[in-house]
Amino acid sequence: MKKETKSYLITETTDFAQKINDRIAIGKELLSQQITSDEALINFRNEVSKWLDYNLELLKISFDNPDNEYRKDFKKNHFIAGNIGSHSLYEDVERKKKEVSSYIKGLEKILNKLDLIPVKGIK
Repeated sequence: MKKETKSYLITETTDFAQKINDRIAIGKELLSQQITSDEALINFRNEVSKWLDYNLELLKISFDNPDNEYRKDFKKNHFIAGNIGSHSLYEDVERKKKEVSSYIKGLEKILNKLDLIPVKGIK
């Protein structure tokens, strides 16, 4: 059985916390958008995709192990908005917003335990 090693934060805790708070704020801005057309939904999906990609990269470069447990947990513990079947615009928007909301919760989980995450070079 392979023993997993604990990943270390390689950036200042306060800087990392600010970046996570900023990402949460942007996610909440995404949730507040009013989507009333297919074109707006396409734009919303693109914005969500860019937001998610940035979040994953931030979690990758902020730790000594790019494939760290925090990034893995963030990726797997979220609502997956599938595209099975045809749905109304309202259903598509609600499904995508649930996905964003679950990712926000993932970022909040990291923020809530930030004081427990070891920092490289600090014992």
